Amino acid sequence: MEAYFRCANEVSDQTGEENNNIKEEYCVNKNAQDSGDHEMHKSGCKWMPKSENRQYLDKFSNCKDALKEAKKYYEQADGCSYCCSTCDTD
Repeated sequence: MEAYFRCANEVSDQTGEENNNIKEEYCVNKNAQDSGDHEMHKSGCKWMPKSENRQYLDKFSNCKDALKEAKKYYEQADGCSYCCSTCDTD
């Protein structure tokens, strides 16, 4: 069952900094990039995929935990360099 994901309508800090006191929603792009990576995004990211291409992950206090969840869906998942810079391996 896919949960409703408000990413496109929310505003969040886009610095890539993690705030361990606040849990934010994360999703991963169902479509791989040319590199084969499935990009993971935090709610409010301007590079968010279209809603039909998002796999909702859940709320996490940091991108490392969210990335572990994303890798359950796509082994080759990676953090967005804009909203999840500490989890971007490119």
